[in-house]
Amino acid sequence: MQGGYARRVSQLALIGVLAIVSCYALVRTEARQAAPRFTLKTLDGKTYNNASLAGRMVLLQFWATYCPYCRADQGAVDEIQRRYSGSGLVVLAVDEGEPAAAVSKYLKAHPRAVRVAVDPHKKVIRRFGKARFPYYVLIDRRGKIATTRYGAGSAKALLSFLAESGGAGPVGSAGSATTSTGTMLRSPAQLRIAGVPQEMPAN
Repeated sequence: MQGGYARRVSQLALIGVLAIVSCYALVRTEARQAAPRFTLKTLDGKTYNNASLAGRMVLLQFWATYCPYCRADQGAVDEIQRRYSGSGLVVLAVDEGEPAAAVSKYLKAHPRAVRVAVDPHKKVIRRFGKARFPYYVLIDRRGKIATTRYGAGSAKALLSFLAESGGAGPVGSAGSATTSTGTMLRSPAQLRIAGVPQEMPAN
């Protein structure tokens, strides 16, 4: 009798803990701020804005052709585009402060896999509260800012950044990250974007 009572108490306690965790995850998602209104036109003539991107996850890379840190990230960002573009992730590289002609000239020598937009007067990046780069913004499917990152990073660091959209916590030692369920992710190949099944191999 006492054993059955103890089990019942344990079950109720577990249900309570799960309810608290679920509420925390919901509050965390609801607390995200809506992305500012923006419109971007790519060099190939395609226009993107908040409305056209609704329902899709969006990674914005604010960069410039003369920025060595941005150029160092180019391969990693392009690889993310190749791996995840077919699964609902839109990756846009937004050049800051340069004319379209200069960016086009650079791309002839250094082609990119992502679509490139030009923000010659830095209006868009300032809408996101920044004026320096590289700067990354991940927008969720509801048009809210899931997470941001300032500064260059390896493919490993960028994947950790993307994993935050699915509830990952801060990166720990050896590049590990803790998900909202407590699972330790210890390599880039294990990091997943929410709703995207593909994995990017470690460098």
